[in-house]
Amino acid sequence: MSGHGLADVWPLAPMQKGMLFHSAYDHEATDVYRGQVIFDLRGRLDIGALQRAGRALLRRHATLRAGFRTLKSGEAAQFVLREVDLPWQEVDLHGTTEPERARRLDEVMNQEWSHRFVLAEPPLMRLTAIRLDEERSKVVLTVHHILCDGWSTSIIANELIELYRRSGDDSTLPPATPYPEYLAWLGRQDLGAARTAWREALRDSEPTIMAPAKGDRTPVDPDEIRVELTTALATRLQEQARIHGLTMSTVMRGAWALLLGRLTDRRDVVFGGTTAGRPPELPGIDIAVGMFINTLPVRARWREDERMLDLLVRMQKQQAVLLPHEHLTLSEVQGLAGARELFDTLTVFQNYPIDLLDLHETTARAVGEGLTLAGVGGRDATHYPLTFTAMPQRFRLTYRPDLFDKESAEELVSRLLLVLERLAATPDARIGELGILLEGERSRLVEGVNVGGVGVVDATVPGLFGRVVARSRDEVAVVDG
Repeated sequence: MSGHGLADVWPLAPMQKGMLFHSAYDHEATDVYRGQVIFDLRGRLDIGALQRAGRALLRRHATLRAGFRTLKSGEAAQFVLREVDLPWQEVDLHGTTEPERARRLDEVMNQEWSHRFVLAEPPLMRLTAIRLDEERSKVVLTVHHILCDGWSTSIIANELIELYRRSGDDSTLPPATPYPEYLAWLGRQDLGAARTAWREALRDSEPTIMAPAKGDRTPVDPDEIRVELTTALATRLQEQARIHGLTMSTVMRGAWALLLGRLTDRRDVVFGGTTAGRPPELPGIDIAVGMFINTLPVRARWREDERMLDLLVRMQKQQAVLLPHEHLTLSEVQGLAGARELFDTLTVFQNYPIDLLDLHETTARAVGEGLTLAGVGGRDATHYPLTFTAMPQRFRLTYRPDLFDKESAEELVSRLLLVLERLAATPDARIGELGILLEGERSRLVEGVNVGGVGVVDATVPGLFGRVVARSRDEVAVVDG
């Protein structure tokens, strides 16, 4: 065990248990549960100040000094060390040719992304500084998601920049909110009421599975397609949400539900949804660092003669009813529904309510003397075959390349855009009027695939059936099962 003495042992939060199941036990497979923040810097990077900032992060947040072990009893435990060393790598590409620099940069970034954390050896966070030339650098912050969710990752990314500015001095930063306060809150929740609520919400539900039945489910690094919504579409979706008292999360989840329904020819679908998991009654929870999110089922049911708006309103009301009960683990909830796997697609809505780094576009901002932050990038992954991650003005579809090819994923994105455009334009339209055929697809189906059909004059379907019976009355008509 690395570090300098055991400080405490904490129980596991619901999402941490799920990540241990998917990450800890198969040491040969890719551990998809890690995330990166990549800072693009201009000017002279002070390596010493960056190292001091990283060490200050580890001192401030006990969560970042946590590790995970399986006990002899088979139970998993989370332990926290008093002190840990900062995992640090420095790469100097100064003086190389541009092609060689690009090749080496890709190599370093891929190695850093693929390098697996050992959950029993904290800290599960590391820093890499890459010097490209005299005026350009990249800093890569990599952290395992078992420690912190996306909200928390943004907090520590912001703090890293602020601590660099202060050369590692955290004395004027607000005190870090202790993660055990959240764990204590979890222990006070009414499990009986939560189980009753989820059992009722999922009564008579059936699994909604999108991935083809091929291959195993060994984790692999996913591919993704990023989509920027047009300003007109993004604005109109937000206007519709505001007019009808809906959250953008509800709108995006509703769009995903309708897409799943059309693709599976069902009117009752289940998919995963991440929850923020930050109880507002806990002081300082908005700036706490830890794994608070949970993944739980989202169920959507409708009739074809209903309006799309009716579905969205109902989904939001159902979410409000379940809000106090979002602390159960996914495995327990699925057990209450009588299914080992209720869904294999996930929805995530990212809308952090505090001024955090935007991982997709940013204007240059001063970081320190002679150094500016020119851009910020990010990378993360999940084990689900399909993950729909939405923001107010963009979304991305993440897919497992061993289960879906790029063309299939691009078609899904195009169909999802059709649903979003329809929700933005006519949310009062009947669901039965919603089509997801792409341009030219209908004509190909009607005029291409259907060519060769026989024209029928003056006949009914029962009449035609009767003719076949008379002609082939001794032949097998139907075989079932």
